[in-house]
Amino acid sequence: LLVVAYAIGAPLKLFVQSKYSKGYIRNFSDTVIFWVYIFLVIGLIFIPFGIVQGEFVKDILIYAILAGIFTVGFQLFFTLAIACGPVGLSSFLTAASSVVYIVYSIIVFKEPVTPLKIVGFVLFVVALACNIKKDPTKNINGKWITLILITCLLA
Repeated sequence: LLVVAYAIGAPLKLFVQSKYSKGYIRNFSDTVIFWVYIFLVIGLIFIPFGIVQGEFVKDILIYAILAGIFTVGFQLFFTLAIACGPVGLSSFLTAASSVVYIVYSIIVFKEPVTPLKIVGFVLFVVALACNIKKDPTKNINGKWITLILITCLLA
């Protein structure tokens, strides 16, 4: 059920975010205000989950704040990146940053390199090559590259 919710929710979120980014962003403040409203709503919905058996858990708050800082940073820079560059390539690159986590888990946690992981990595390289093919309609410039690199670091 969670996978189905994600499969529906993630594209809907990207649709709303890209529609907003391409049509309404005038400056950095617009982006900040947009995400403040979104995270305020998320916070109000999920605050009850921070209370476990009637007791507030400090560790949950600490990790939530750290995760929130990275999430807010990611969303701010991603919104700015898709406002000035290609949405599809921006989405692909930020999603592809999960390859870093896979490599990290192999090195740090000694997770095995399976044939499926190798096939996945090869498919990732092929998809990357297909997405970065020189296309004059894509608005790739230094500003977009900087924003997307920051976004990937925060992902």
